Amino acid sequence: LRRSERNRINLKSPSSESKERSKATMSPKPTSGKEKLETAQPPITLQGTRRIKHSNPYVTKDIRKGESMEIEVASTSRNNNFDCLYEFVFLFAVFAFVLLLIYIRSQLISCILLEQKMRQQNTDMTLKEIRRMKDRFQEILNDVSEQKRTQMTKMMVQEIKNELKKWEEDNVQVKDYALYSLGATIIKDKTSQSLKSDNLHWSFLGILSWPYTSCPEEILKPDVYPGKCWTFPGSQGQVLIKLSAKIIPVAVTLQHISKTISPSKNYSSAPRDFSVFGYEHEFQETGKILGQFTYNPWEALIQSFKLMNDDTSRFQFIQLRILSNWGNEKYTSVYRFQVHQELPVQLRS
Repeated sequence: LRRSERNRINLKSPSSESKERSKATMSPKPTSGKEKLETAQPPITLQGTRRIKHSNPYVTKDIRKGESMEIEVASTSRNNNFDCLYEFVFLFAVFAFVLLLIYIRSQLISCILLEQKMRQQNTDMTLKEIRRMKDRFQEILNDVSEQKRTQMTKMMVQEIKNELKKWEEDNVQVKDYALYSLGATIIKDKTSQSLKSDNLHWSFLGILSWPYTSCPEEILKPDVYPGKCWTFPGSQGQVLIKLSAKIIPVAVTLQHISKTISPSKNYSSAPRDFSVFGYEHEFQETGKILGQFTYNPWEALIQSFKLMNDDTSRFQFIQLRILSNWGNEKYTSVYRFQVHQELPVQLRS
């Protein structure tokens, strides 16, 4: 029996022994829940690692730097915070830009309304002056006795009516080739510098402001009322105008406002002596003189002057040179300047 038992043990294969050994290792002894958690993640301390506690107080994790999911979550949340900040800054910039557009639109609307109001006031003042002149003529006619009234010829009465009609209409009554709306422009390279006003300022958001400067294009526009003019420092200046077409200029017209509606209550800033030159092109050094004249606002506010263009030369560039004014040493104001190819009504007689 002993010999047979020994033979049976010796005949057992190595594979069966390894199977039994593996079964023994794969069937662990029963342990408690706490022991399972501790054995599942044994606390190991390594050099260059840090320990992060899990939400479960019985579990701790030792991880290397840069390999933890918690670090990835923190970096993701940090990126989300930066994205939110960028989005807030962008929305704030868009909101500020919209507010700026609204402010600019309101300023433009206020400027347009102010210009319309000033134009209406100028029209009302002109109509009042016309009515006053009509009343004055009517008083003169009423003062004339019946005997003298019968002696007045129909021609004189008609002349008075024509003078009144000239006040109601533009007494020039010919085409203006220096009109801005028809395409006439200012050559600023050969135009005197405009005067910067110390009393009027443009402002931006109530923070930035700069002096208001009148534009020489104002003399090409038909709207004539106080302040809507071109003003240059001193008593001498010049402006080069490109006409809307190449013409044979025969006359020019100069206009100023009445001293009754003028801010200075006088004609000291009105032009006095001036000359007119014709240029065939913009870069011509010297032009042809077409005449030198004197403007007297006490005689008439709108005065036309016949040019000396005997050889009927055609020009598209006309230069106005102001040589003096009526006493203002600081500045000169020009309200309107016209160029004609036909003689105005004033010069036909």
